Amino acid sequence: MDTAEREIRKSRCLARLARHIGQERAIGMDVLYEYVFGKTVRHKINDTRQLRTLITSLRREGVPIASVSDRSGGGYYLPAAGSEQVDQVRRYKSRGLRALALAASLSGTTLDEYLGQIRMNLRGETGDAVKHQNDECRSGQDAPMLTTGQIDGLDQ
Repeated sequence: MDTAEREIRKSRCLARLARHIGQERAIGMDVLYEYVFGKTVRHKINDTRQLRTLITSLRREGVPIASVSDRSGGGYYLPAAGSEQVDQVRRYKSRGLRALALAASLSGTTLDEYLGQIRMNLRGETGDAVKHQNDECRSGQDAPMLTTGQIDGLDQ
């Protein structure tokens, strides 16, 4: 998809989402895909990958596209009030923290130490401090790992 076509699809997506304000008015992914791309969805996961990529791109540009998933399918919508956007941000934060807690456990370290390592890597700090932390992780000299209950409680 070239740049001009991508911009047209973004505009179509936003125009359609403008009619779906608030969680209770969410539009199904398959319906939105058919509107934006003009094709029928045959396989909900594979066929809608382009739409999910487009939604991610719009979110990175700062468009507050929220989503909801439930047994009836859920969908995408624009938040009606600040509280809906706050809830969406909270869900992203929770999902990210759970993923980081799992990565920390798999690395043999605590979440706090793992976040410290990430912080140092982002700052470009490497060398002895990171090597020392990694050696401690491997030797089992860390504080206890987060339990599943603690990880599940991160979204509260």
